[in-house]
Amino acid sequence: MDNNVLDSDNYYEEIYSTEMSSRYKNEGDIGIYYRLPKFIELFYINFPSIDSLKLLEIGSGLGEIYDLIREKYNGQDFSFTLTEYSKSAVQHMKNKYGNSVDVFEADACNLPFSDEEFDIVCSFDVMHHVSDPQKMAKEILRVSKNAFFLCEANGLSIIRKIGEKSSEAKKLGEKSYFPWEYKKFFTKNEASCVNVLPFYFFVPPKIKKDKMKPFITISEIGQRVPLVKWQSQSLAIYGAKYQ
Repeated sequence: MDNNVLDSDNYYEEIYSTEMSSRYKNEGDIGIYYRLPKFIELFYINFPSIDSLKLLEIGSGLGEIYDLIREKYNGQDFSFTLTEYSKSAVQHMKNKYGNSVDVFEADACNLPFSDEEFDIVCSFDVMHHVSDPQKMAKEILRVSKNAFFLCEANGLSIIRKIGEKSSEAKKLGEKSYFPWEYKKFFTKNEASCVNVLPFYFFVPPKIKKDKMKPFITISEIGQRVPLVKWQSQSLAIYGAKYQ
């Protein structure tokens, strides 16, 4: 293992060693109160019902996405399995959820699950951290019966690419890709109907909750303007396997 990988591993343990969400640490209120709920909104548009389905989330952090999905789909009976690369985060989630949710320590590029074990496989801000995104895509398709849904960093976004030059982003091994590259990761691995939707347009980090409204308005408008919308910092990537 090279030093860069080793340093990255240690850094992941560091950021998940406390109960503070790494998303909140990096983005502040705007990330927790707008960006994460936006993930769930887009997920819900694609999957209005997950009743009786078996879901897998890759790279669950401290369980923030699962908590929001459980709240959004209140009343529906579904199975949810969480994975995380960090030992600290895995232990945190096991302490938090007990026996109510299955939590696994796992590499996104080498999942410990059987073929077609899950109805939907989802991942939020993980692929741009892994060293082999095409292998991760292959694993997603392998363990999914049909559908997948990701939110990822947009390589077309100038703001996003500038952010990747920071020491924090480099420690996390961040590398965003162009929309067509994300699509190719899946189509090369026998996926069909791969769609890419830009969102989260020019939103600065660390905006306080009581000052978020104008930035949210700008984001919601910007992500709908042709051509301009592709400067959004995030992409929703969703599709299905060949049947």
